[in-house]
Amino acid sequence: MSQQSGIWRPRKRIWIQHVVVEADKLQVRLDAAKVGGLTPWQEAISQGVAHHISKARAAALREDPIPGGWANWWRGTLVEAAYQNLRAARSGLIPRTKSWPMPWSSDSLNRH
Repeated sequence: MSQQSGIWRPRKRIWIQHVVVEADKLQVRLDAAKVGGLTPWQEAISQGVAHHISKARAAALREDPIPGGWANWWRGTLVEAAYQNLRAARSGLIPRTKSWPMPWSSDSLNRH
């Protein structure tokens, strides 16, 4: 189920549930990373990650891009947009170097 405009509607396609749950998981990791404060560079990355999480969720919930007929369904436009944005969000959450892990990397999250 998902909430759209305050109304709960069941989602029938499993990929939609998968994308929404993955977006929620990424959002939790991002929120946890922000607790200790971020440098300006990390804040810029976190804004980009949040943008991609939002875009993945919007594609899964048919909010953006808005499907325009059977051609979009046939091509899988929404599925592709959702998963591309999930991948982009995940790429922002991985550490850039081993000597300086990002605060939201799995190494630093496991230490807390």
